[in-house]
Amino acid sequence: MKRSLLLGCGNSRVKKIATVDKPDWIGELTTMDMDKNCNPSIAWDFNKSHFMPFDDNTFDELAAFDSLEHWGNQGDWKGYFDEFSEYHRILKPGGEFGIIVPIGQDAFADPGHVRFFHKNHFGFLSQQFYEDNLKAGNPITDYRWYYKKDFEIIFMEQHGDHHLAVVLRKPL
Repeated sequence: MKRSLLLGCGNSRVKKIATVDKPDWIGELTTMDMDKNCNPSIAWDFNKSHFMPFDDNTFDELAAFDSLEHWGNQGDWKGYFDEFSEYHRILKPGGEFGIIVPIGQDAFADPGHVRFFHKNHFGFLSQQFYEDNLKAGNPITDYRWYYKKDFEIIFMEQHGDHHLAVVLRKPL
């Protein structure tokens, strides 16, 4: 059976970004949120542990819509790569991860936002990003000695000055 996981679901179960050719949730939808009042499938405090209670290669699809900015710590690069390594672990090969994060002034609009994103944050999750930037002579920090996983960036679009939508794919 195919499975989807919605991280930080809040009270919504709406799929806000269609992963490639998949406008609806894939198969069974599991939801996770810190707030038990949102009636998630699993109540989970992402600030206490990003190591999730799932086997390797469990989900065909992951999604985090306006939620990643609510956990983690700005500047904690090891925590960032550990977190995305965990998403990589639970996503099946070929699986996709749809993400929406606030940018610009909207990133500061909610007192619960504890970290902020730029499109390069997602680039650092792609081994090709490193190759392209180093080949071009761009000065970037090379985290490949620590982060060994790889996501393909298959979609990235900025919506005005408000949100960034990204779809990552775990290579086959």
